[in-house]
Amino acid sequence: MEQTKSNTVSVVLAIIITAVVVGGGVYYFQRNTTAPQTTVEEYFETRDQFLNSEMTKDPDALGFKELANLAVTCPDSLGTPCGGNLLILSKDSLHSGNQEFYLAFTMGTGYLYYGPFTDDLQRIVDESKAIKSLERSY
Repeated sequence: MEQTKSNTVSVVLAIIITAVVVGGGVYYFQRNTTAPQTTVEEYFETRDQFLNSEMTKDPDALGFKELANLAVTCPDSLGTPCGGNLLILSKDSLHSGNQEFYLAFTMGTGYLYYGPFTDDLQRIVDESKAIKSLERSY
């Protein structure tokens, strides 16, 4: 009887230890394998793939709030004016977590819109504050 009780306790302890080790390993793996995050520069570089030609009005008329405004410069070798501003826009209030947003490039009075994109908009806006300017490439 004493030996059966000892074996039962050993088996239960082995099961508990295995569950804790395996569960902890799965938790650690999931926390450390997050998807790579897209940067503001990457959104800007790939913007032409997401051109939204249906949108033509100014951001206010479309119900957008401007969350960030980045200067865009031209390469010195280009020799012509092509700079402008990149706006990060959303119809929702800024909050943490993923939310939909658009980019708008303005050079004077017109706007080119790109998107919609979905990402951690708070992170995108915070990142944009650390960027002095983006360089437009061709």
